[in-house]
Amino acid sequence: MQGETCTRTLLLSIKFAELWITTSSICSTLEAHRLRLEGTLSKLRKALEIWRIYSFEYEAFREELLALPTSATRDEMASTHEDFFVQ
Repeated sequence: MQGETCTRTLLLSIKFAELWITTSSICSTLEAHRLRLEGTLSKLRKALEIWRIYSFEYEAFREELLALPTSATRDEMASTHEDFFVQ
C-alpha cells in the first residue's frame, strides 16, 4: 500500500511537472507573440503617421495646383511642385 502511494505521488509529481513545462512553454510562446505584435503595431502606427503627412502634403499641393490659372504653363506647375517637394 505504501509503495502504491509512493508510485501514485511520483506519477502525480511527473504529471504536474509536465503540466508546468507545457504551461511555461505556452506562456513563453504567448509572450513572444505579444512582443512581435507590439512591434508590428508600432511599425503600423509609424506608417499611418507618414501616410497622414503625405496625404496632407498632397492635398495642399493639389489645392495649389487648382489655384493656378487655367492658362498656367507646365513650367508654372513644375515650379509649384518644386516649392512643395524639392527642398
